[in-house]
Amino acid sequence: MVGLLGGITAYSGGFMDHYVWATWVRGNSIEWIGPFGRFANVRFFSQVQTLTLPLLAATVLLAARFSRTLFWLLAVIAAFWFAMLFATGTRGTWVGVLGAMVILVFFPRAWAWQKVNLSLLTGGGLLYFLIFSGQSPGVERTASKLSGDPSGESRLQLWEHALDAIAQAPWLGQGPMHYALGGGPPGSAHPHNSLLQIGSEWGLPALFLLVILSAWGLLRFFRQETGQLSSAVGHGGGAAQIIHTALLASLLAGLGHSLVSGIIVMPASQFLLAVIAASLWSYEPLPKSVKTASLKGGGSAAFLGIVALPPILIMAITFPHIPQLHKAETLHQELIGPRNPRFWLQGRLEYPPWTDSYPGTRSGRESNGVPRPDAITR
Repeated sequence: MVGLLGGITAYSGGFMDHYVWATWVRGNSIEWIGPFGRFANVRFFSQVQTLTLPLLAATVLLAARFSRTLFWLLAVIAAFWFAMLFATGTRGTWVGVLGAMVILVFFPRAWAWQKVNLSLLTGGGLLYFLIFSGQSPGVERTASKLSGDPSGESRLQLWEHALDAIAQAPWLGQGPMHYALGGGPPGSAHPHNSLLQIGSEWGLPALFLLVILSAWGLLRFFRQETGQLSSAVGHGGGAAQIIHTALLASLLAGLGHSLVSGIIVMPASQFLLAVIAASLWSYEPLPKSVKTASLKGGGSAAFLGIVALPPILIMAITFPHIPQLHKAETLHQELIGPRNPRFWLQGRLEYPPWTDSYPGTRSGRESNGVPRPDAITR
């Protein structure tokens, strides 16, 4: 939680520094992606927001137990994070966060979190009108989409394409990272729906197993929230209960958002989803039959060596290339075009169709005379 608050505070400060300096001090108009730092798209920032907004209510609730000053300080930070949601106008984040709040209405132990979250949402709306004067490019784009912009139709087309891909290969799917290989419509890195993506890439049996396991996990988490596993989550409004509610809300928001966006594809949201799900699972008590095994002497050293070997090998292989990452990133942007994040910064496994044919001539140049990336590195 401390790390989360530190990151959000630092990022919010950087956003305001960029936005206030450009608009209030210099009176210039800015490109909307500008204040969002290293995010290649505002929507990727919104995906991180989806998973972090529910957690902030827990920090405010916990701060109220220690200091009124700390409570108000964290409340202002959290309200500003909600103001950013109003500014971006990302519909998927709204769907996820509000959907999680609706589901948790049926859990009395979550009502304290609900009240604080609703207060922060209201405060965020007021801050939005104070800072952005009720206007921002993100909100304007959302308003145009809700009034008949064809983006909704394009999403339906992506879903139809994914359904066709499932029909073509229902058992084993088109293959992992099918979309990263250019298997989707031009310009699409995913079908904007997690279930359709798993079904089209891995097949219906894998999708069925995923749904069953996810439903089973959610039921376990809901049992924790109702207090049936009180030995794991604590009692009443304890700190453990507050954190569990926030984690559950965050997971529900992420799952809801994944049905209309690529939240399972982008690296930052992938990492957060894994951390949040693992944190929730840590509340699950071990069966009584499980006993802790101890390793002594050589066995312990061998175990540690096996565990440490993979990260050591990965570091040894990747470390020499780290100084070249920025250069390669810039070069790829100049030669190939837009970068499409997936599991790494450049997520496509082939050159985009708008570039000249690859591999080009034997001289290592494309037909337009631009050097191939691998020809330059050799």
